[in-house]
Amino acid sequence: MSTTPAASVRAASLTLTASLANVVGTTGTDNANATTGAILLGSMTRVRLQGTYTSAAASSTGRPIIAVDVSMDAPTTSPGSVGRWVPVMLLDNSTFSSGRIDGYAYQFSPAPTIATGAGAVSGSFGAPPFDVGGASWMRVRAADVDGTNPGAISQLVFGGEAGS
Repeated sequence: MSTTPAASVRAASLTLTASLANVVGTTGTDNANATTGAILLGSMTRVRLQGTYTSAAASSTGRPIIAVDVSMDAPTTSPGSVGRWVPVMLLDNSTFSSGRIDGYAYQFSPAPTIATGAGAVSGSFGAPPFDVGGASWMRVRAADVDGTNPGAISQLVFGGEAGS
């Protein structure tokens, strides 16, 4: 597998909410579509995300929640028309029984030490790899653990591994 260098999902700051919301691009250098947040994956099979989180001044518990959805719509689909989104799933091996296993939508939130404390605090965060193999498109959704006093993310980039 080859490594794919980092590319921008969204550079500008995005104030989070209590519910997962699509991260959409705001400039021509952002890879996320400005309407849907769709990002063409090309040959990528595993994606890592990194960014900066800034907590709200009134929050001592805030941190980002990151989720990735994928779509198998054709790569030729217009980014604004990509649909049939499904979340990347996390399998619960402890539930395996008679050929059945439970899966859960994979949402990642870094440990509480990322950027907490009195006043607005900033820190870098990274997410473990998301498996996007077999998909043509992905979108990133984000929220804040502290929905009452949400912080913001910025400089969100993705990179990862491409299949051969």
